Amino acid sequence: MLINVRISELLTDTSNSIPLAIIISISFYSSVHSTIPYSIVPFTSYISNISNTFNDILDIILLYINNGIISFTSNFTNTSFTTTNIWDGNLSETSHITSIGNILYTTYSIWLILTSIILLLAMVGAIVITLKNDNSKGASRETGALSLNETPSNFQKM
Repeated sequence: MLINVRISELLTDTSNSIPLAIIISISFYSSVHSTIPYSIVPFTSYISNISNTFNDILDIILLYINNGIISFTSNFTNTSFTTTNIWDGNLSETSHITSIGNILYTTYSIWLILTSIILLLAMVGAIVITLKNDNSKGASRETGALSLNETPSNFQKM
């Protein structure tokens, strides 16, 4: 079995991760809410009120950060192109994937960095889960023919 889940881990109380799950789900929903059609979204009015409240709080935080010491966002307000020259699109036609890549690397680079960190944590987590701990019972790790705790009996000093 790839993931070894113990019964004692299943019986432990994991209610301390519920607030984190709520915060992550609200932030995900607030970022995706503008792209989802209203006919698909269940509980539209209730969730939109929560989303609007969360967006207002986020706007206040970002306004404070922009007026504070560190500015994370760009100073350009009316940027509508991903390149500096408007005529650049007339020279070569780009595909949709290329356009998405240009936008991700220029305008939304923070989301690209966040998703790469999340994927890195997922890969490291999968590796850590699958590792077996052989030293749990006090056994010594062996290298070659000798153990690290043993010394050879025929060792001679020069």
